Parts: sequence; structure tokens; C-alpha cells
Amino acid sequence: ALSSQQIQNIKQVRGIKKRNISILFNESHDQSNEYMLNALTSEDQINYIAPLYSINGQTVAIIPEIVVRIYFENTLEDLESLCESLDLVIKKQMDFTKKEYILEVHGANEYSVFQAIEELNKAPFVEWASPNIASQPIFSEQVIPNDEYFSRLWHLHNTGQTGGTVNADVNAPEAWEITKGDPNIIVAVIDTGVDVNHPDLINNIVPGYDFYENDDDPFPYLLDPIGAHGTNCAGLIAAQGNNAIGVSGVTWNCKIMPIRIADAEDFITDADIATAFRWAAEHGADVLSNSWGGSYPSQILYSGILDVTEQGGIGRNGKGCVVCFAAGNWAEGGPVNYPAARPEVLAVGATDHDDQVWYYSASGPELDIVAPSGAMTRRDHFFFDKAYLWTTDITGIYGYSIENIDTNLLDYSDTMTGTSGACPIVAGVAALILSVDPNLTNIEVRRILLDTAVDLGEPGMDEYYGFGRVDANAAVNLALNPPPIPPSSNITLYVDDDAPLYSIIEDGTSSETFTITLN
Repeated sequence: ALSSQQIQNIKQVRGIKKRNISILFNESHDQSNEYMLNALTSEDQINYIAPLYSINGQTVAIIPEIVVRIYFENTLEDLESLCESLDLVIKKQMDFTKKEYILEVHGANEYSVFQAIEELNKAPFVEWASPNIASQPIFSEQVIPNDEYFSRLWHLHNTGQTGGTVNADVNAPEAWEITKGDPNIIVAVIDTGVDVNHPDLINNIVPGYDFYENDDDPFPYLLDPIGAHGTNCAGLIAAQGNNAIGVSGVTWNCKIMPIRIADAEDFITDADIATAFRWAAEHGADVLSNSWGGSYPSQILYSGILDVTEQGGIGRNGKGCVVCFAAGNWAEGGPVNYPAARPEVLAVGATDHDDQVWYYSASGPELDIVAPSGAMTRRDHFFFDKAYLWTTDITGIYGYSIENIDTNLLDYSDTMTGTSGACPIVAGVAALILSVDPNLTNIEVRRILLDTAVDLGEPGMDEYYGFGRVDANAAVNLALNPPPIPPSSNITLYVDDDAPLYSIIEDGTSSETFTITLN
């Protein structure tokens, strides 16, 4: 039996012909989907049941219908004969055409639909056969969510509300016209833990792990502000959008996997952090967001990064995880931190509400991209007014919002700053890209991010802005409509047979292999 809440979430498939097909949205935890499917299958009055699917972040239903197009009108008898053998029924001829027909599938689930389509497409008189997908059309209009504090999120939609430059933002509302995020895409927040019960995050959380305490409860440390760091990052990525409370993330629907590796007290080893990378990849993380770094090039951490990013490795079934790192903060600028400086990851710097690089943002040839972030000190806050990043905070009395007259604000923070704030924004855009095309490799996602970045500073790639400020709208559009692959050119490579087998790279390690990338 369905609960009253579930009954309220039932939608009908409408259209020209009335169908006795209902769409049931399960608002419970993902693990309950299989239980619900099994329960519904046991109901005698239900003839067909299938899970909902996500295509480019849009929820669709595979209903028991197929549309088929035949080459010639005189092959209808052949179609009727084939339908009989496949347990299909011709429901009707499509209006205004004599070559297309709607077929009814008598199977029990979506596999019956897929199998029938496969057989139909083998027939020589069939031009094509396709599932008659049911969905809710996405209308092209600027998407402004109803979240209570959205007007303060200048990094997503800059209207000059903080005294900054209009449109110095990541173009999030424009990107949301295409996708608001696919719940199948998971971003691991490798940080100080996440408040998994936060009302703006709870619906977007998947199980994670605490490698600091070695248990499966990655809840943050409450007695120091640094404990809120991971929750701040999680909100920038995937605070639930359009739910009438709080804030919105870059993606509304992608999932957060909380991975705890630190707090303000004790130390953790490189080996444990490398294990955290691999654990996240093994448990389905598509993007790894890391708003931390160090000054030394750890080979142990690098090995973990290689395992989750290399093609054919453990990340995303061989397609490689997208790994983002904060480039680093310095009093007056400085070199890019490790592991951000590694070529396999995206090193993220920080810009302000005028699209100007912050003085503290690390720079150098290793910097890949920049994203909006906030001021670093109260002095900066005085001069730049509200130019911080608003995001989720640990709920209740442990909140650190400076505007705490309204007790609701204790669940949110307006003090997120640094390249730590910029990194999860890029991670969120990477998740939007994969929401549009989950088959992209991490290298392809990286290329899309860099190719679509808004060029700032000196023309072209430079050491202060990298390839430019991340642009969510341009990125998802490019992922949705990739340019055609140009014809290959004749390239001659000359190899020095007398060269040494091993080459020494910057950090003193050696390598036998190299990769040539053609842009």
C-alpha cells in the first residue's frame, strides 16, 4: 500500500490518447527504490512497471509503447506480422503520416520495450523504432530558484547586488535551463566532514566515510569553525535548489559523498588520504572536490590521484574521476600548492565579484582555472561589503554566520572564502557537465571546462587566471553539442633512440612513459 505522501507524488501520462499509466516519484532514500519496485510488481492489477531514468539530468519514463517508422506504406502487413511474433499490438497510426505507428508492448517491464525495439530495428522494412518516452518538457527561460537567500549568491547570479560587476558570475541560471544536475552524478567532498542532516543537503547525500576517525559517520568536528569547512563546500556544490529554504548549489540534484580526512586537532597520514581517494572512486564518485593542499609533493597522494584519474583505472569504470583542488592561499600570492600542481587535477584559483583575481590566490603555470570566491579578512569584508560566498553551515548553535540576528541564518554561513570556496564551484560545474553526458572521460570534462572558461587578464592562458573564469552555461552547452572531430592530420614524430630510458621530473621521481596531447 502507498503512503499518503507517495499518492500525492503520482503523476499521469497525458496526451491525445488517454493512457492508464501513472508515474510515481519516490521521495524516500534511494535504497528504497528496489523495495518499492518489488512491492508494486506483486500487485495483480499492475501489468507493467519500470524505474524512472535520467537522461541529461531530465527524468524520463519508459512506458510500454514504441513508435515505429516503416519505409513504405505497403509494408504494413509485414509490420503486423512482426508485431504478432513479438507480442506487440498496433495501437494507432500516427496522425498526419502514413509511415509511423504507435505499438503497445505487452511485456512486464522496460526490458520488454528495449528487446522489442532491437528486433524491430533488424527488420528490413523498418526505418527506425524508438521508445515512446514520457517526460516533462523543459522550457527555455532563465531559472531563478525560490531559495530564501538566492539573491545573495552573487557567484551564481551577479546582478551587482554586492557592488560588483554585473554578470561576473558562473552563469548558473542559464546553465540550469539545460540541466539542474543528474542525481546519478556524485561529488565526493574530501574535507572536514559534512553535516549530512542539514535541511539543504539531506536529500542530496549518499553514504561516505570518515578516514580521520575510521568509521562510517563523516560528521564534522563541532568545537572549531574549521569543522564547518566541508559543509560549506558541500553547499556550494549541491545545496538543494528551489526548495524555498536557504541557498542553492551549482547543481540542485547531484549527490554529495562526504569524506572526512581532517579537523583542527590531530594529524592524518598521506596513505590514509590516498585511500580516501580510492575509496571514493570505488564507491561511485564521479568528481572529487578537495579544498585543501600542502607544500610538499607527496608521491603517496600522487599515486592515489593517478589511480582514480587514469584511463582504464578505478575511477568511473575506467573513464577517470574529475579531481579538483584549491590552488592555495597566500598573504600576497604564491606558487600553486600540491597536489593542485599535479597535471592530472584541476588547480582552481579565486576571483572576486568584479572578475578580478584575489591577491591571495596562488598563481603559476600549473593554475588551470578560476572561480568566484570571497574576501579573506574582516578588513576585506568592510571594503567589499557582502562579497563573501553564502553557503550551508553546520546546523544549530554551531553555525558561524556573522549575521546571526535571524536564528535561521545559523544554519548558513556568509564567510566562505579563499580558493577553498572556488574549488567546489568548479567541481559543481564538472558535475553539471557529466549530468549532460555521463560518458565523457575526465580528460574531456577538463577540456570542456578550460575551453569554455571566460578569458580574463592577459589574452590566453596566463599564470594568474589560468584559462579563465569557469562558465557553467558555456560548459554544459559544449557538452550537449560537442564540435565535430576534425579530420586527422599527418604528424611525424621523431624519436631519439639514444635518449635515456628514464627521465627525471621536477619532484625527483622518474618516469618511463609520456603522453602527447594534440589540441
